[in-house]
Amino acid sequence: MIFRLLRNTLFLILLVFVLSTWGNVLQIGMVKPDIILIVIVWLALRQGPFYAHTTGFFTGFVEDILSLSPIGFHLTARTLVGMLVGLFRDFVGIDRIILPMAISAAASLLQAIWFSLISVLFSIDTAFAPLFSLHFLYTLLYTIICAPLVFWILELFTGLFYRILERFR
Repeated sequence: MIFRLLRNTLFLILLVFVLSTWGNVLQIGMVKPDIILIVIVWLALRQGPFYAHTTGFFTGFVEDILSLSPIGFHLTARTLVGMLVGLFRDFVGIDRIILPMAISAAASLLQAIWFSLISVLFSIDTAFAPLFSLHFLYTLLYTIICAPLVFWILELFTGLFYRILERFR
């Protein structure tokens, strides 16, 4: 349990650093997909709400440190998304294309609503209310398109990781 939690958290923190450094490779115009959100959705569906919201908490904290947003801005959003998506884990079947797209869209909408609410309540200038902009729509579409590919890559590497672990037993 602790090993899985540490592995997930370290992987996502490393991914945050990689995307903050080389994430512009994925950028089309001014739009980047929210890969971290997709990975948290995948964790929530595969491993449940505990792993997803705990990993989302630490990942969001690192994102807050690296960005201009106040501490707790990404932290609460990632934790909330991991917990809520993880709660619906038992009610959905795992599809390879439609489900990653639909749940990533719902998670992106939830995160945008949360960001807008927090921005309005606390008058945060560094955050913008993304809900009513074309930039949000393009980011949402790009995230939805990337979701099946990210799910497939994660499934591939997870299977490979467990096969390597079995050889050492």
